[in-house]
This record gives sequence, C-alpha cells and structure tokens, in this order.
Amino acid sequence: MGELGQTVIMPGWTNEIKTAFEQRGLAFQKEDESSTPYVYEVLLDADTEGEHNWDLTEDAAGEGPVPGGAGGVPDNVRDGVNGRTQKRSATKSPYRRSIRAAMSSLAHTGYLRLDYQAACSSSSASDDSPASPYVLIQVTRQNWTSHIEIDPERQEVSGNNPQRQDYRLGPDKPDSFSGYFVSRFSEPFVSYGTTTGRNLSESSRSASGENLGAYVQFSSKTSRVEARTGISFVSVEQARRNLDLEIPDGTSFENTVEQAKEAWLEKLGRVTIEGVNSTNQEHNQRTIWYTGLFHALQYPNDFSEPTGSDPDSPRTFYNGYTDSIHTSNDSYYQSWSIWDTYRAEHSLLTIFAPERVNGMMRALLNIFDWSGRLPMWANMVETNIMIATNADVVLANALSRGFRSFNISKAWEAVRKDAYEPPERDTELLYYDREPDTPYEVRAGLTSYLDHGWVDNDGWAESASRTLDYAFNDAAVSKIDFKMHSHYTCNSTRRGPMLTSHLQVRHRSSHSRRKRSSRSPREEGQELRKLMELQYPIHASTERKWFFRE
Repeated sequence: MGELGQTVIMPGWTNEIKTAFEQRGLAFQKEDESSTPYVYEVLLDADTEGEHNWDLTEDAAGEGPVPGGAGGVPDNVRDGVNGRTQKRSATKSPYRRSIRAAMSSLAHTGYLRLDYQAACSSSSASDDSPASPYVLIQVTRQNWTSHIEIDPERQEVSGNNPQRQDYRLGPDKPDSFSGYFVSRFSEPFVSYGTTTGRNLSESSRSASGENLGAYVQFSSKTSRVEARTGISFVSVEQARRNLDLEIPDGTSFENTVEQAKEAWLEKLGRVTIEGVNSTNQEHNQRTIWYTGLFHALQYPNDFSEPTGSDPDSPRTFYNGYTDSIHTSNDSYYQSWSIWDTYRAEHSLLTIFAPERVNGMMRALLNIFDWSGRLPMWANMVETNIMIATNADVVLANALSRGFRSFNISKAWEAVRKDAYEPPERDTELLYYDREPDTPYEVRAGLTSYLDHGWVDNDGWAESASRTLDYAFNDAAVSKIDFKMHSHYTCNSTRRGPMLTSHLQVRHRSSHSRRKRSSRSPREEGQELRKLMELQYPIHASTERKWFFRE
C-alpha cells in the first residue's frame, strides 16, 4: 500500500558506524532465511563491505521512480534488469562473523532480536581492536524533515517521520501527518549520536532535519540485543503507550512470537487441506495456499490504536481527511486498495473475519462523511489509483451476505452519489492513473456514461475498462437500493425499488425477444424516470439519461 511514516532499524558490527544505504547493507543467503506469519529470521554477514549500489535509492532517483506517487519512469528503471547489481550473486562461504536477526510483531509493536556471533574472534577484519555492536535507526530520507531523540537513561530512541509515498495523488492534504516510534533496547548504550546523511554527531541526544537518523552502540562484549518498538500515527506518547500495552518490559521474544502465532493460526487454522499432490518445497501447494490466505488478511488494516488495557477502551486514530486526531469506540479501517480486492477478498473476509466486516463498512461510510465520497484506493487518504467506484460493490456484498450493523440509508446515499454525480472537472481532465493533484476521481467520465451509456475514449483514460466497471458498479448500486427498500411490499402505495442500470432495467434474452415497442428508447426512458422520480427526486444537474437497446 505504500510507505507511511516508516522507520528503518539496521544492525551493524564494525568500528565505524555505517549510515549510508549503499554502505550498511549486509549480505545473506536465501537458505539462511526463514519466513512465517509470526516470525522472520535471517543470518547476515557482519563483515559485508563496500558501496553496493543495490538498485535505486532516493539519492539516485530524486524521490524514486514516481516522486510523490506521480510522474514518469526513469530510463534506468524502464530498461529493466540490465546493468543492475544482482543482490544474490555472491558465492556461499562461512561467515567469519554474523548477525542472526529475528523479528516478530503485534498490532502496533515490533520485537527485534539480534544475536552477534563470531566464528573465531570478535575483532574486525581491518582493526585489531574489538568492534562494538550497534543499531542504526534512519527516520527520514532526503527532502523530508523530522525530529529524533535519544534517551540513554531509558535506553530509548524516539522520533517521527512525515513522509508519505503518494503525497502528490488525490485531493486530500494531511499536512500534520507523521509516523511516530519509540524503540526501547535491552542493553545500555556505551555511545550514541545522531546522523544526517553520512555525517555523525557523537553524543548528540536530539536532532532535526532531513535524511535524519541516530545510532546507539553497545559494549564489545555484548552478544544479544533486543529492541522493542512501538509505532503510532498519533504521537510519540501514543507509540510509547502502544509499546507498554502490547510488549511491556519483561516480555520475552518467545512470548511475542507465541501471541502472533496464536492470532494467525486462529485464522489460517480454519481450513485443512487434504490430498495435495506431492511436489518440491518451493512449490508446495499447502504453502502456496496458506501464503495467499495470509496475504489476503493483511488489508484493510485497523488504523486505530488503544487508549487502555481494557479491550472496550476507546480507540484513537489520526484522520487524514480531517487532518486531526479522533477518538471513537469503534475501530477505524484504512488501506483500501479496493480495485484489487472487491472481486474476491471482501467475500473471503466474510468467512475468515466476519467480526470485522460491519466495522469495515462503518469505516467506509465515515470516510464518506469526512470527504463527501467513498474511497477508491485509499492509502490513509485518497490516492485516485485505479478506476471506478468499487466500494459500491463492497457495500453490496456485505449487505447481500447479511451484514447489517451499519447505516444502510447512508450507504444508499453514498453509492447513489457515485452513480449520479461526476467528479469535479470531469470534462477537463483525462484522469489517467497516478495523474497528480486531481480532485476525487470516483467515476471519471461519468458525464459521458450518463449521456449515452459508455465512457468516450477521446475524453478519458481507460475508457473501456471504466465502462465495464461502471456497469458492474451500477448493478451493485441496485442491490443496495433493493436491500434498503426491501421492506416495501407489493401492495405498498409506493413503487418498488428503482433499478439503477439500464442493463438490468431492460434485459431481454436472445431466446425470448418480445415485439419491439412502438415507443422510442428515449420515450421509454422518460417513463421510467418519471417512475423513479416518485421515489427519489433527482437534481437536474445529475439526471441520468436512460437509453435501451433491443
């Protein structure tokens, strides 16, 4: 979903603190790597040396291939792999010194264990003096200004990062956004300092600026360091609260792994697969299937954070649409890559996470309240990535499967707006994918679609796909309309629910064609619109022109 307020924690074991991305990378072999839903482990070569030039960095490409999520693609990316450094081309040989890293995490916290292991001696290859283990924390990259603090007494490093990967996309301006963190270490610091790029300020306890970081170094006799990190989008204080609530002092790494394991197995363990064809380890069908399920349960994620140890305590969260902190008794879900998920994942969630579905629908409708639109592809705020108003389908799917603990009237209001109100500047912009600084895209080309039933290719990007998706969205809108008004009986003095899509209103199969009506399609459309107007008055500027084809 793109990076938001990220923080990088990187171990090292040299006399010289390596701060630059090109220098600090540590080599590893794939066979020394293990990954599960609840713990990740890898063995790193502590003596990795050199300027690696591993793919592009922000130093090399400004802010990356698509600054702020927008723009073109540099030639060195477009040309593909030719000329790039291959990360895994090294010859396997025993490491003289290694760092075994193991990571696990809970909802708002991470646990990192670092074991510093020497095969022969603890001295570095270039210096007879013993090297001291250290951890580098990079808070921001270039062009992003933040703050970092080191507290040796508490053995903590804390700070914030305001970077958003897709900041050029969409209309929302969450100016006060930042990701906050608190990392608490198991070992005392023998030295520490802040960093700006490749420059170190020894014994500095705080700093502000761009390309900012900090380092903490431990005794040369240290063989294990554990770092527990709390994160938050609210504040440093909330990050510390998350840490104290989820992984308080005295909690072992093994305990955190078990908590994460229990949480994931509760979901993954709902399915047992039998009769799988035997194959090699890399193509194990069970592994592939459970990995897919694991990925499907990542998003949407709960963006809210606890305020107390009681599960019923209010939740707090940063709201990018209002650029403010909110408190609620309900969870708030974000990371809505709906074009990618509406077809299958949201149906899957009704089976594997039914307890979250109503809350997710309420979150969608909260976003409608705050922004005036349902999300398309929201990464904390709207990005306008991909096309169509497929949140209509997500809401219709939930209603069709019996979920009702959300405001169905508001759901109808939201999807009806999708179906009838074109975006701002609809006839001025192409609304191509990742076009920067655009209004809410919703159904770009709806002006054309309302007029004659398709999106014109000479006016909008991805017109054919839009036409197909909008027809499907219309079908979803009609489902929501039906569910909302299903309490009307056939004997009601009011008419039944309106039928939104002309494909649904006037479908005739090839084997049951009736005599062609003497009325024109426009006359039939006008009659149907009069019927609809009895139920839902339509503003003149948003009227749908109905056309039908035999």
